[in-house]
Amino acid sequence: MPMRTIHDVAILGAGVVGVSTAYWAAREGLSAIVVDARDSPAQETSFANGGQISVSHAEPWASPRVWRLIAPALFDPQASIRVRLNRDPRQWRWLLIFLAESLPARFAQRADTLLALAIESAQALDAMQQDLGFDAAPGRGILHLHDTAAEAKAWREIGSRLHRAGWPTQSLGPAEALTLEPALATGDSRLYAATYAPGDRFGDAHAFAKRLADASARHGVDYRYNSRVTDLAPEGGAWRIHMEQGGQPAELRARHVVVALGCGSAPLLARLGLSVPIAPAQGYSITVPIAHANGTPRLSVTDEANRLVISPWRRAARGGVSRPRLARRGTAAGSHRADDRAGAAALSGCRRLCGGAPWVGHRPVTPGNLPLVGGTGLPGLWLNAGHGTLGWTLAAGSARRLAKMLKSAD
Repeated sequence: MPMRTIHDVAILGAGVVGVSTAYWAAREGLSAIVVDARDSPAQETSFANGGQISVSHAEPWASPRVWRLIAPALFDPQASIRVRLNRDPRQWRWLLIFLAESLPARFAQRADTLLALAIESAQALDAMQQDLGFDAAPGRGILHLHDTAAEAKAWREIGSRLHRAGWPTQSLGPAEALTLEPALATGDSRLYAATYAPGDRFGDAHAFAKRLADASARHGVDYRYNSRVTDLAPEGGAWRIHMEQGGQPAELRARHVVVALGCGSAPLLARLGLSVPIAPAQGYSITVPIAHANGTPRLSVTDEANRLVISPWRRAARGGVSRPRLARRGTAAGSHRADDRAGAAALSGCRRLCGGAPWVGHRPVTPGNLPLVGGTGLPGLWLNAGHGTLGWTLAAGSARRLAKMLKSAD
């Protein structure tokens, strides 16, 4: 079949990370094409997540505190984090690296690196909004709830680190938290303390990715949907991308390829002999229509003990209808198969309200919880994946970083 013009860069994956990468590549003057197997942007991990842009959550899972969670993660189906072990040696290698990364010295280094990227990403998102003329995440402020003195102390330490980095938070008592978020009055009385991050944001990541794709398409980015990548091959200083497009074989060529397929990145790169330590962590969410929204939060609220997030991210202009979203931040690492027990435990209350099963997404998590942004070792082949539960939080910053790398290598 005849080949089209060689693109400067082909981005594989149209989630929030892939679309952001395309935007920043175009800003750098590169001709970009985005390839995705679904029929529109952000139909997988970015589709129905908790909707937070949470710099205050930019702390690795792999921390010294993880050791006390090991037994519940393996054996308790209602634990806030679960691990389903199997015989795959790749999973065991991932888990061993994860535990090694949880040692105090390694954690401190990675925590600073992750926080710096999160703040850089918030700044990059501001630049995108000014350029495109729309508010990516209109909600402002995330409130973290703490049930115990130990958890409140840990978050005061996190708050000190955030303050040193220029991202202040506020430590609140129960009464102060209730004044800030009156909807807490409808909950139980176990609240010990809270932390408020006024600079954090919340919104609809799926809607943002769609608007960003539309805006970047108007600025020259080409989008190729319903196109599943089957293989990659280097050819004459460029890359040939083999696809199934509408059930028919298709190809395109690009001088650079960015793999931004989330959990799908590792299987594709394995065909080229590249081992990428990305494991899927299941997350669950359910979006609840409530006709009278007086009891729904105004802020995005995170229950730290249960790793639950609720974001009032959609409210109709008329009729007072609210659609808050309840999400669980991470469960059942290590399997692509949905864990119905974990999903039911995480969102049972919300399921009783509205019926139906929760949405399940797979977050691509690296052992050290830092995204893989940069070259793969093969000329012209790049990676932007492994953002875990911080996909939207880190998307703009990691995309801008990678776009500058692409421009420098051009």
